[in-house]
Amino acid sequence: MAKVFYQHASLILEELRAAQDELLQRQGEQAGQINIGLGASVARSLMPSVICRFHQQHPQVKVRIMEGQLLAMINELRQGELDFTINTYYPGPYDHEFSFEKLFEKPFAVFARAGHPAAQATSLGELMDHHWTMPTPRGSYFKQLQECFEQLGREPKVGIVCETFSSCISLVVKSDFLSILPVELGNDPLMADKLVMIPIREVLPTATYYLIQRRDTRQTPLTASLITLFRRQSRQLFP
Repeated sequence: MAKVFYQHASLILEELRAAQDELLQRQGEQAGQINIGLGASVARSLMPSVICRFHQQHPQVKVRIMEGQLLAMINELRQGELDFTINTYYPGPYDHEFSFEKLFEKPFAVFARAGHPAAQATSLGELMDHHWTMPTPRGSYFKQLQECFEQLGREPKVGIVCETFSSCISLVVKSDFLSILPVELGNDPLMADKLVMIPIREVLPTATYYLIQRRDTRQTPLTASLITLFRRQSRQLFP
């Protein structure tokens, strides 16, 4: 009972904050705070240019960025503590609570460290006996991968589950663990001599990223402006 009361009270307070920000912004005051959630690869690729541009346009606005998978953000979205998130999503129990606007798709591939003994493998089957690190099984994209492995009839040995993008990359770079990561990492100059894409013939599922927000939310003018910048940058990077 106390938990339900706390959640209800938190939602009311966040809605009051948002209403106050909206009123001030419509009166011409370019201030307030925006709270957003981003998937790790979005934070790495899409976010920097968008946030820099937004900050140049609205230097008085504070932006809080939470990084992670959608399931880690559900409660904050519900309570209004996050204004929106850009993340992957697997159809399920949240369809009635949130709106989902498709922004872009990203291809994924199997990665290993440079010099890995399996670096020249040409099929997933050849990689099944190696050690793997994967994103949390609670994640949306992981569910798509599970379907892919079910069709193959075998699943990799996932001994390490990484909750963060950076820990997954670090482990792959400095060990013999394999993982499935965004293809764009193969073109990252910072990773060029550390990571290699394994040229398997199977095509892995693409990850679809959505703008996700509460269905009953009316965004403030500044939050709407930030969303517009994310939409534009999405079209430029992923036409």
